[in-house]
Amino acid sequence: MTDYLKAPDQDAFLRLLSKSLQNMTDTANQIPSSMFAPPAIRPFVSNKANNALGDTFIKPTQTLAEDASYGMPLHSGTGMTYRPDPRFIDAAALVDPMLRPAGLAAKATGKMTMEQLLKQLRSGEGMVGKLGDVLDPNMYAVPKRTSAPPSSGFERTFVGKQVENKIPNFDQMIGGSLFTFPSDSTSRGYLINKISGIPIDPKYQKVTEGGFMFGKDKDLADKGIAYASNLSAASGQLKRAKLEAEKNIARGGTGKIFVAPSTMASGAENFSTQPTEQLFGLANSQGMTRNNLAIIDDMVRNTTVKGKQPYKNWVGMADSGALEQLKTGEGIDAGATALRKLVKEKYESVTGQKTLNYNASDLTNALLDPKLANAPKHNLGDVWYQLDLEKGIRPSAEGSGHRSYSHDFMGQFVGSTPLKPTKDVFGNVYSNIENTIPKIDKTGRTIPEATRQLNTIHSLRDLHDNSSLFLDEANIKRLKELFGVK
Repeated sequence: MTDYLKAPDQDAFLRLLSKSLQNMTDTANQIPSSMFAPPAIRPFVSNKANNALGDTFIKPTQTLAEDASYGMPLHSGTGMTYRPDPRFIDAAALVDPMLRPAGLAAKATGKMTMEQLLKQLRSGEGMVGKLGDVLDPNMYAVPKRTSAPPSSGFERTFVGKQVENKIPNFDQMIGGSLFTFPSDSTSRGYLINKISGIPIDPKYQKVTEGGFMFGKDKDLADKGIAYASNLSAASGQLKRAKLEAEKNIARGGTGKIFVAPSTMASGAENFSTQPTEQLFGLANSQGMTRNNLAIIDDMVRNTTVKGKQPYKNWVGMADSGALEQLKTGEGIDAGATALRKLVKEKYESVTGQKTLNYNASDLTNALLDPKLANAPKHNLGDVWYQLDLEKGIRPSAEGSGHRSYSHDFMGQFVGSTPLKPTKDVFGNVYSNIENTIPKIDKTGRTIPEATRQLNTIHSLRDLHDNSSLFLDEANIKRLKELFGVK
């Protein structure tokens, strides 16, 4: 019986897609430009060097994988109406060119069997296998991609202080407005002692500082600090909050603005300095030198963006100035945030994990809030706070001392509830925004429903006009029922 790729198989596909994608990324970063000429690969890449492989193969696949990591399905419909997402067909075909005939057939029929799709992906060969067949093995040895160190966990100690948990008094919120913006799910107040069995030297140990627990930190609550972000993001959200307050007052409301941050996709923590701080600790606790880490740091430096190398001045993980550069982005054309994400990406490759003798999942799990480590994405409720629009934003150096983000958002913790889907919390506000999202793209192709939902979420929480929920008595009653509050 034909076995189609439906929701139960999505996680398995993503794991295999990630495996082949990493192979392709490493290939693009390590193979010299002059070697893109062999006839065997001319149908698949141009001769414009590494960025051609990235633009042609890697970026479309990354886009698909990112959407899927948000929990969006890779298909639509059921039974006779079942269709794979067209981007999924493209990504599968691009991961391994041998899948292209099956991919084209799948586009025509709407069907792709698991056997067609996964036969070669299960072998782990993918694109690297094809390139490896035509390259001089003395110049580039195709690495085996199953040898990352196994997970052996982590050890951490809670050294922080959290406010006493409480349920928000929803009745006191009547007349205000609620909006959301994204937050990563890292913890706050945990000192990480060991990753993958490797003790972190005390002089390199860092206490976690982020996520939903930030707004529940007792010292920060006493100072009236609710959130931290970069100046541009914080300024944008403050402008949005003040605009929504004006609209709220015009409707006869109190002008009070409440925020319940929503969960993001895995990997959101890489925007902060926390993952790279732990990588720095791992490297230096083991006494690693520039030579030990050269292959990984060169991957960072040699990464191209539109034919340029914006990371060429990366000092390297063994350099004493690495943490400062990861914080400020000094000398990096792409900026600090992009540098942090790229460094984390390269150091969590199999080669990176082997070099540092660690397992990437151990590091990530060491950072996460224990309540939210496995939480669904685009949910909210774990922390609620009221913004202080008079005080607005302040430099974090004068308040929270946040190592990643430059500005604190002033406000007060008002409570915590179980997580609920953002769509359910915002009700008609969500629906109204969803109705503005196109159903047909510029080429006339139907936009998958999953993509429209993701675009709605982004619009709802990323400065979209009319994205707040007016907390009248009817909405307060609905929220109390939704969160199980009497």
